[in-house]
Amino acid sequence: MDRTPSWAYGNTGTRFKVFRNPAAARDPYEKIADAALVHRLTGVAPSVALHIPWDSVDDYSKLSKHAAELGMRIGAINPNLFQEDGYRLGSVCHPDPKVRRKATDHLLECVDVAVAVGSPLISLWFADGTNYPGQDDIRERQDRLAAALRETYDALPEGVGMLVEYKLFEPASTPWTCPTGALRWRIAGPWPQGQRTGGHWPPRPGYQHRVHCGQPATARPSRGVPFQQPFLR
Repeated sequence: MDRTPSWAYGNTGTRFKVFRNPAAARDPYEKIADAALVHRLTGVAPSVALHIPWDSVDDYSKLSKHAAELGMRIGAINPNLFQEDGYRLGSVCHPDPKVRRKATDHLLECVDVAVAVGSPLISLWFADGTNYPGQDDIRERQDRLAAALRETYDALPEGVGMLVEYKLFEPASTPWTCPTGALRWRIAGPWPQGQRTGGHWPPRPGYQHRVHCGQPATARPSRGVPFQQPFLR
């Protein structure tokens, strides 16, 4: 563990209920101060991840300087593509191109935020899935996801990487839009020679949920798009 998330320090809550605490941090400056205290006491969390727009500020250089003064660095930048009513049917996979454009523009905004605060990563989690049979075309959703990630990946400057996180059936209860190894290939190209991803799968669901990539290839070098695998209890 080398970072804690800013939303853990404020009243921005959990996925289901916000248990408000009057002593919780009120803005990103106070969240970073709390994160600095955690690191001072534990010595294992020198960076703090930010969430946009929850941690949006007018002057990101000032926020970055504030973190440095407290002995902290800013970690991954996390976009929000799940909270607005317009994302009910998805964000970058939404059937409406206007919604997809809005979502992709937010991803690009977060790339700019990462550059402004000196973050090495943007971390993406999508609530894009379906809840009913026939609700949408699953293949088309994969194509829409690939297009958004490709545009975001191309916008990354040197020194800034992309993490893609997936969680089984969260929040969708039937096919969810999962960034598989084949999709990752379409986003960033083959892995450099001698590198490959490993499989990630939860206990006993079968191989249909496995995330993997093909054999190592000699094609153009790629910074790669790693997958975050949450711990399964």
